[in-house]
Amino acid sequence: MHTHSTAEDKEHLLPPLLGFQPLDGLSFQVNDRTRVNQELALWREKARAAGNDWLITMDEIGEWHTGALNDFQDPDHDTLRRYALWGSLLAGGAGVEWYFGGKQPNNDLTSEDWRYRHNLWRQTKIAIDFFQENVPFWDMKPVQHLLTNKQAYGFAKVGEVYLIYLPAGMATQIDLGQSALGYSVRWFDPKQGGEFQQLGLTSLKGLGMNTLQAPKNKSDKDWVILLQRNNE
Repeated sequence: MHTHSTAEDKEHLLPPLLGFQPLDGLSFQVNDRTRVNQELALWREKARAAGNDWLITMDEIGEWHTGALNDFQDPDHDTLRRYALWGSLLAGGAGVEWYFGGKQPNNDLTSEDWRYRHNLWRQTKIAIDFFQENVPFWDMKPVQHLLTNKQAYGFAKVGEVYLIYLPAGMATQIDLGQSALGYSVRWFDPKQGGEFQQLGLTSLKGLGMNTLQAPKNKSDKDWVILLQRNNE
């Protein structure tokens, strides 16, 4: 079922459907793309608590008249990558449909050539390949409560593997509990893809709060940080 766009509309329309067994999930519309992670995680948790876990895919990314712009208008697609793509996946989202907007060239109703958004397809494939190749996403849940920076995203199988999306120029602390087990730390470029990188911090101990921050000469871009428990 396709939702309405604002948080207030969802709070008004969706609660009666929680726990309704014939409904498998939602096609999400969010008028403010910076809220994708927060809203999607909220409604997945509400559905789970009601006894009928929903698949939620990200669909119309706000505002409705803009959506996913052409590469010549937005070649880097930074906000779509950060908020809609990785933001939804790290909230437990089931995928993304790239809505083309209603009032742009090659828009939702008029586009005949998907090559105008080649850069967006490439970044989407980077994210899909990353999840399929590196993390047990089916066992992971949002862990925003473990991060001190609420503009970063966290997704984890607690005690085993943690995935953190860190926006450019930012740092966060993560609470790894009181286990003395160590974790490897690897850094991934969600925009360009490629191999994992070692950026200064390569390991840490799972004792309480740990700081994650890219070195100054690498802090001008978004990073995905993968923490994996050592087996020793």
